[in-house]
This record gives sequence, C-alpha cells and structure tokens, in this order.
Amino acid sequence: MLTLHYRHFSRRSYYITLYYIIGI
Repeated sequence: MLTLHYRHFSRRSYYITLYYIIGI
C-alpha cells in the first residue's frame, strides 16, 4: 500500500496516490 509507494517515491506516484485516495 503506502509503504510500497514510499519506496518508489516520485512526483507522479505522489499525485497518483493522492488521486487514488480521493477516488475512493
């Protein structure tokens, strides 16, 4: 989940995660 994204921390990943949380 978040920890996995943390490893590949990037600007795109950051926005994608934000949108994903908002989407839900």
